Amino acid sequence: MYRCSQYDASEYLVQCLERLLTAKLTDNRLRHMVEIISGMRVIKMYSWEQPFADLVAEARNVKGNMTLYFPQSIAFGAELLESPYPTLQSISAHLKPGDLLAVIGPVGAGKSSLLMTILNELPLLSGSIETVGSISYACQESWSFNNSVQNNILFGAEYNESRYKRVVEVCALERDFEIFPFGDKTLVGERGVSLSGGQKARITLARALYRNSDIVLMDDPLSAVDTSVAEHIFDKCIVDYLCDKIRILVTHQIQFIRKATQILVLNDEGKCLGLGSYDELQSRGLDFMSILSDQEREADDKAEQNREDSHGIKIKSQNTLVSENLPINNRDVIIYSSMMAALFIASLLRAITWFVMFMRASVNLHNTIFYRLLRAPISVFDSNPVGRSPVVSHVSTTFNGLASVRAFGAQEMFEKQFYVYQDDHSATWMLVNTASRLMLMGLTNWAVRQSADVESQMVSVERIIEYSKLPQEAALTAHDSRKPPPDWPQKGEIELKNISLYYEGSDKPVLKNLSCVVESGEKIGIVGRTGAGKSSIISALFRMVEPKGEIVMDGINTGSIGLHDLRSNVSIIPQDPVVFTGSVRRNLDPFGEYSDQRIWSALE
Repeated sequence: MYRCSQYDASEYLVQCLERLLTAKLTDNRLRHMVEIISGMRVIKMYSWEQPFADLVAEARNVKGNMTLYFPQSIAFGAELLESPYPTLQSISAHLKPGDLLAVIGPVGAGKSSLLMTILNELPLLSGSIETVGSISYACQESWSFNNSVQNNILFGAEYNESRYKRVVEVCALERDFEIFPFGDKTLVGERGVSLSGGQKARITLARALYRNSDIVLMDDPLSAVDTSVAEHIFDKCIVDYLCDKIRILVTHQIQFIRKATQILVLNDEGKCLGLGSYDELQSRGLDFMSILSDQEREADDKAEQNREDSHGIKIKSQNTLVSENLPINNRDVIIYSSMMAALFIASLLRAITWFVMFMRASVNLHNTIFYRLLRAPISVFDSNPVGRSPVVSHVSTTFNGLASVRAFGAQEMFEKQFYVYQDDHSATWMLVNTASRLMLMGLTNWAVRQSADVESQMVSVERIIEYSKLPQEAALTAHDSRKPPPDWPQKGEIELKNISLYYEGSDKPVLKNLSCVVESGEKIGIVGRTGAGKSSIISALFRMVEPKGEIVMDGINTGSIGLHDLRSNVSIIPQDPVVFTGSVRRNLDPFGEYSDQRIWSALE
């Protein structure tokens, strides 16, 4: 009995370890997939489809090897190295109602970390933070959830018409509501894909204002809007509407810090260079222009990564050998052993055959949908959410905006919404179980359940096949006769001829009969209200959405060449930055084309 229990425990432990390690590899692959889908616009602009396809294929191969060869596998562990340098050092300030604190400093100085520390999202190593009253927070990366614009602003608070209209006015959203098809009842969509960057930033700011908190934290909300809108928001909203609140504003724009009651200047090490009014700091010799134009410096000391040997654990199951003083018929033993061996080999071959067949079918289906998805036009990713499970989508959206949820004290609202989704799922599952229990005919019950299981299991296959038929972009490379010269473009001349651009599902053109010429060496500034179509011009240049009309670069019509021929020869700094999992080098040079000196030069 002891031996049998030991064997069962060993087998159970092996199964648990196998599931655990396989699940980790699955999570790694899914994380790559989510990053690729979320950053598809940047991947297409940089022509990085193939490196990320290789990354997913590598992750999938590792998972397949784990599933097939787990009895011989070894699990390794590594330590997580933390930076020994604090992000912020010796920061002291006292604010009272009506104060406006402007926080400035170079990139990486710790400005956003200061706000996260006030929100208790980052731990303190020393010192203390004392706050009195409620806190509102407008994050740097505008966050919205899948609901109407109004609900994104209310964020679970009760509707007050006068306050709501006042907030909309000071955030310059009235004109946008007139443009939206259903006003403030328009659905935002997952990740705010239906809004421009400036609209998302102002909705995020309006959410912080409507909460009517005593302390308002604003992480650079003015950088995503044009100059006139930024001045309107600063004067009407931050200075006038919030005049009796404690306001902390992170900004890079020097024209706004003059009206701040206090200015906190940070250096690239997170230390305080000065705290006081604009005139006081100028009298001390601080140069605001040089501080705000400093670039991120490279750290002198690099963290040394120590690698330690890891030792695997091999788990064996032991069989019990029982010998008794009984006569044994060797002939019967040989026959029985041969039959058992043949049965074991046949069962093993059957299992291996089925496993290989299913593995190949799974890989083929996965590769088909992945490459079709990779080559799908960007409108597919703009109009479809990352996931279709209400529970998973709600959890994902909540995690993405966790800082805002905590800052507004909306945990209970999101928790109740999670329970609603969970109850809907549980109620449906309960009805399924109840219906199956009501079937009295055993054979019919079995047949119905089998057909239902098959139908349920085939839903994923059906969706995979559906996605494998997605419409595709134009060819990545053109025929040799239509390929541009290797050194194209040389001059950098661009001519737009009657360009019109329509997004999928909309009859209203974003760009209408746009024509202009950009000569070589010219620097062109595109201005316009948020939602006017500035980013749409970039989409047309990169053929993210196929425009009507002609775009000519250095005498070549971009519509006649391959997408990679176009996108790999044009550089862009996207509006929404995307950083993928991996090293900094892999993010800068996924193809491995450039030397260390070239990469260091770009970083400096």
